[in-house]
Amino acid sequence: DVLFVAGGLLYKKPIFSSFYSNCGDSAIKSIEFNKTFFSYLDKSTLKKINYLSYPIKKISTLGIIKKEMFYDTKGLLQVKGSARKLMPKSRLVIIDYVSTSFIESIASDIPTIVFFDPNIKRLNKESINFFNSLIRSEIFQTNPKNAALHLKKIINNPEKWWNSMQVQKAKKDFLVENLNLDKLTNIILEINNNS
Repeated sequence: DVLFVAGGLLYKKPIFSSFYSNCGDSAIKSIEFNKTFFSYLDKSTLKKINYLSYPIKKISTLGIIKKEMFYDTKGLLQVKGSARKLMPKSRLVIIDYVSTSFIESIASDIPTIVFFDPNIKRLNKESINFFNSLIRSEIFQTNPKNAALHLKKIINNPEKWWNSMQVQKAKKDFLVENLNLDKLTNIILEINNNS
């Protein structure tokens, strides 16, 4: 099955950071990205998606708004639980925001697609190429229509795409360059096994 992990939205940023959640104008762009993505999927594909909303507990304490208020998720199976517990049980994970979840998923070697709209998450000149290898390997999707087409192409065998040399190299290079890969992978696997 496919697990879709939805992020929350905030009215305004509590701190100044281009990567802090989807707030204000970026929240609207995030909603539009998701709406467009789902509009390009047929009913049979939608039925394979388990949709996980942002946790209610976090919504109430952080003042986060649920995205589902702004687009239709009727064709999707709504699931509850922890993304960390559901990801290892999924053949493919789609995460609609750049967050800890995507690192946990790729470090756990789970086929993963992440929505990355460069118009929402702006990088400074020094960091502009930070995600290029993930974009080229189609782990990061920068366009909702292309993301939908990619999902349709790999949905029946995500492992074939994920285990390709290009994707595995991009994933490994990203983790090695930016994180202590061995330590992080061991920690995540231990958390998953104890959950």
